Amino acid sequence: MKLSDLIARRGKIEVELRTIYDAAETAGKDLEGEALEKWTKLKGEFDDVKTKEDRARVRDELDRKADGKPIENRGEVDGETAIGLTREQRMSDYVKATTGVSCEGLSVGRLVRAVITGDWKDAEAERRVLGTYPGASGGFLVPTPVSANVIDLARNQAVLIRAGALTIPMTSTSLRLAKIVSDPIGNWRGEGQTIDESDGSFEALNLVAHSLAVLVRVNAELMDDVPSFAATLDSMLASSMALTLDSSGLFGNGVGKPLGLRGTPGLAEQSMGTNGAVPADYDKFLDLIKDVELANGSPTTLVWSPRTKNTMAKIVTGITSDKTKLTPPADFAALTKLPSNQVSITETQGSSNAASTAFLGGFSNMAFAIRQDLQIEASRVSGTAFEKNQVMVRAIMRGDVAVYRPNQFGRLIGITA
Repeated sequence: MKLSDLIARRGKIEVELRTIYDAAETAGKDLEGEALEKWTKLKGEFDDVKTKEDRARVRDELDRKADGKPIENRGEVDGETAIGLTREQRMSDYVKATTGVSCEGLSVGRLVRAVITGDWKDAEAERRVLGTYPGASGGFLVPTPVSANVIDLARNQAVLIRAGALTIPMTSTSLRLAKIVSDPIGNWRGEGQTIDESDGSFEALNLVAHSLAVLVRVNAELMDDVPSFAATLDSMLASSMALTLDSSGLFGNGVGKPLGLRGTPGLAEQSMGTNGAVPADYDKFLDLIKDVELANGSPTTLVWSPRTKNTMAKIVTGITSDKTKLTPPADFAALTKLPSNQVSITETQGSSNAASTAFLGGFSNMAFAIRQDLQIEASRVSGTAFEKNQVMVRAIMRGDVAVYRPNQFGRLIGITA
């Protein structure tokens, strides 16, 4: 059973258990007879489902950190790659499948250190795939097999990738995809009868490789003396890229950067009111789930700010002087919930400048299109680097965001706490 199904079942059992207990408490009696028997049976099922849910969570986490599922070379269509990588699949596996070159163990950090210091003893593997020696400025295009590992590190940290967003390798500076505007509808027909035309329609989605840049200052002594420098630089670059991927995928305005979910037309939308408001119950989230489902969507994941997560966790029953936490409805409990600091809490909604948006949907209906090559420049003389014996490292990754089924998503705007 899938994790989402287990969570949904646990939520329903919780509601049933609470209903039985509350009925006995209202009647001023302990659980007994048929009610006790039913409560005991449900409690046993609850414990069993919870155990399976915990195992499923561990399994999903192991899948996320694993080497990845096998990827076949699926070739190209009209000069572009015809593959979307799921979160369990790796760019490095894709590169190996399409080029025959293994990415195992290759590091941008080791490559940068070797280029700057001229000492290649720990970077022979990187040197073999580098091909062209960098120029005097220190700038060079990181080979695809080396780039792939850093891109995978970034993908592993990006919340939207964890939510299910695909990754499409870009082999040129632009990519053309099909965007579903409305779903086609099938009809039964008799023999020899005309087939009714469906209203399903598509639009072209034109992606452009925007530049995502990271600039890092490194002390030369650290680069020379610390064995873990390479891994630290790889992790630092990946973390910065992951945060920017999430920020753009959620709030990019499409001007010199991707267009994210906040500004994409066609999403279902619920609002907390003209000036925003603090949620006191789960109704707006349930309405949003309903809206996406009415568009034939399967909303499985909620991406929100840590502030909103905390607010919803503290909602109480509403009974005077009762501080008991309100049990979430089953549909809400079934959602996978991912907090992200890239979800703004400073949006403007009417008179409020502390509003936030929660994003709901089936995130496999969006994708990051990413160029496989990173552009890296490392310089000892940029700015004040020379006089401080430092190295400036600049990394540029290029890509775009595609939301090709907007009606599979919804947003709740105006959450003020």
